[in-house]
Amino acid sequence: MLAISGDACTQKLRSLLAQRRIKGRLTQGELAMRLGKVQSYIEKIEVGDHSLNIEDLIQISRALNTSSVLLLKEAI
Repeated sequence: MLAISGDACTQKLRSLLAQRRIKGRLTQGELAMRLGKVQSYIEKIEVGDHSLNIEDLIQISRALNTSSVLLLKEAI
């Protein structure tokens, strides 16, 4: 599984995901439910306690109705 590396890029990407979630007026729990996960999964991704791989990024982006490609471009 391909993991997203680069501390600054990864931190920016986590921040962007949280911003998109908040902009979409979703709680961590609501987003987690869309993904079939528990709330702590989203929390850990957003704060950096869980690795963020490409598959996670794509699934979370879809659940947020946003483009993973655009998020990656913005993070870079």
